[in-house]
Amino acid sequence: MKIEKGVPIPLGAEPEKYDFLKDMEIGDSIVMTAKERNNLYSYGRIYRYKFLSRATKNGTLRVWLKEKPEMEEK
Repeated sequence: MKIEKGVPIPLGAEPEKYDFLKDMEIGDSIVMTAKERNNLYSYGRIYRYKFLSRATKNGTLRVWLKEKPEMEEK
């Protein structure tokens, strides 16, 4: 078995997929499916975003941005 050094560990998420988070302010919300919300929450755990979600009457979820990472550029 060959040992390789310096190969970066992939984070698994596509950062450009969540570029819209840079435009969101605390308290803004979006509507998404449960699968999309779960993916967003996974991304948020990696990059230190916090969200709150509630079910809507039509079966989707509304997700609010509660907190952004402090290191984020404005």
